[in-house]
Amino acid sequence: MDKRLLFLMNMAQRNMFNHAEKVCEQQLGFTLTQMAAVMFVNNNPGCMQKDVVQGLGLKKSAVTSLLSRIESNGLIRRVVSEDDARVVNLFATEQGKDKSQLALPLIAELNQQLTDGFNEEEIAVIARFLNQVRDRF
Repeated sequence: MDKRLLFLMNMAQRNMFNHAEKVCEQQLGFTLTQMAAVMFVNNNPGCMQKDVVQGLGLKKSAVTSLLSRIESNGLIRRVVSEDDARVVNLFATEQGKDKSQLALPLIAELNQQLTDGFNEEEIAVIARFLNQVRDRF
């Protein structure tokens, strides 16, 4: 068994992301990252761009173009704050809310594919390991 964890995690992430990206585009018509952003905005109505940056762990410049794309696709809308014109709040449109709901079974299916063949104890160890890696770095 290969125990090069950094290599294995990199390859697993790449393969999983490519598969999920393909499935998202086929079933929902937008990318995995776009889906994540729409779901984040839907779950955090009125959030700001910096919240999306932090919540998704992306660079500010990447989020700027990402939000522009999903806004032009009609999935979110930007609203200038009445209290401070420098603040722009993000909201999911009805179409964005609908897409978020359509994504839930897809996410459940992808998670099921990831956990097939593992029992609950093994899944708990994997989750603990991944959370520890995320928090450590």
